[in-house]
Amino acid sequence: MTTNDNNGGEYTKGLVLGAVIGGAVGAITALLFAPKTGNELRQQIASKSGELYDRASGLINSPQVQDVVNEARTRGEQVITSVREQADTLISSAERAIRGAKTRVGDAVQAGAEAYHGEVDDDGGRNASSGNQGTYGGGSTGSTGNSGGANSGRTNPTA
Repeated sequence: MTTNDNNGGEYTKGLVLGAVIGGAVGAITALLFAPKTGNELRQQIASKSGELYDRASGLINSPQVQDVVNEARTRGEQVITSVREQADTLISSAERAIRGAKTRVGDAVQAGAEAYHGEVDDDGGRNASSGNQGTYGGGSTGSTGNSGGANSGRTNPTA
C-alpha cells in the first residue's frame, strides 16, 4: 500500500471520529440549552441518544471503517510475524554463541589439563603432589646448615 493510500485511510478514520464526536457534542448542546421541562428533556435525551447510537453503528459498519479495521488487522499480523522471525533469529544467534563459548571453554580446560599432565610427565611425577621442592629450598644450601625445608636460606634464631 502506498503512502497516499495510508493517508487516505487515516483521513477517513479521522473524519468518521470527528463526525461522531461532533454529532454528540451538538446533540448534547442543543438538548441542554433548549427550554423544556425535565420530562420532555429526558425523553428527548433518550431519543437523541438512540439516534446517535444508530448513526455511530452505521458509521462503524461502513465500508471505509471496515477497510481501516481490516488494514489494521493485516498490519498487526505482519508486525507479529516480523517480531516472531526476529525473535527466532536472536534465539538462534544466542544458541550459536553459547555453543561457541562452551566449545572454547571446553578447549581451554582440555589444554590446561594437557599442560598440567605434560608438566607432571616432565618432572617424573615428583612435583605433582608435594609441590616444587627445588623452588622452596629442598637442598642443604641454607645459611644455618639446615638440611632443607621451608626455612632453608633463613637464619635460625634458636641455633
